[in-house]
Amino acid sequence: MDLPDGRYVRSGLDRDDFQVVLRLPYDTVADVSTQDERTIHAADGTVIGTLTIHEDHQIVYRDLNANGEPDPGEVTVEHHEFGLTCGTP
Repeated sequence: MDLPDGRYVRSGLDRDDFQVVLRLPYDTVADVSTQDERTIHAADGTVIGTLTIHEDHQIVYRDLNANGEPDPGEVTVEHHEFGLTCGTP
């Protein structure tokens, strides 16, 4: 991302962790965790800060009628958390 005053942000390390547990025919539990590291630069290229984006998502789906589609009441847990942390170099 390039900002109008010349500062810019570059992507760094990106970690994605996926865990899915299937207990067929009825239960599915999915956990997704993502962490992206970014570096903030001044217009001259000097590192002036860091940015970390962290996201967690969990869903529990119980296919009670075994039709393979989420119907009302079959998603019993859905949790989404997002965090943003800024730091100095």
